Amino acid sequence: MLTHPTLDLLRQLGLAGMARAFDEPIASQRGAGLDHAEWLGLLLDRELADRQDRRLQARLRYARLRHNAAVEDVDYRTARGLDRALFQKLTLGRWIEEHQNLIIEGPTGVGKSWPACALEQRACRDNHWRLEPLGPEQRRDLLEIIEDRYGRGSTLITSQVPADRWHDLIGDPTLGDAILDRIVHSAHRIQLRGDSLRRKKAQEKVMA
Repeated sequence: MLTHPTLDLLRQLGLAGMARAFDEPIASQRGAGLDHAEWLGLLLDRELADRQDRRLQARLRYARLRHNAAVEDVDYRTARGLDRALFQKLTLGRWIEEHQNLIIEGPTGVGKSWPACALEQRACRDNHWRLEPLGPEQRRDLLEIIEDRYGRGSTLITSQVPADRWHDLIGDPTLGDAILDRIVHSAHRIQLRGDSLRRKKAQEKVMA
């Protein structure tokens, strides 16, 4: 099968989306009834969609989310205190644009990571998020990290320890004041409650 010269040019120019659309029979059939400008518009739409998808996949790989979660799939029916109105407001991303923070707290297994990952995935879709994993060995550097992000980026924290106990856990009153002043006072808070969802699912499997 001979390769169309235009297809070679599109690939050389790095226009992979346009090249795929140009080479698809369905696109060719749709293009049969279009004038030159409309056909070009169709190819450009495919190129734009292709680039957006590749950027999204790159952001998701960088974020390394624990769950393949989406805000559209968040369960509001489970009795854990998830404020639907607040959560849906957070999905709009204004808190990120305004460099505010978000704290999701609740007992172990109640389901903090899922809504957090859902919001992070939505942020990636909206071209917002750049996540860097923070391990326990970096606790001493917490103030430096928060200080660097303060007023310039948003931080999402999940914790099984309520925020009003963080000061004691940090241990140093001066350091604790400095960290919490930059996190808690400008943060939205989602407080979850209820039984462990992991334990509930395990019990359901046993009973099945």
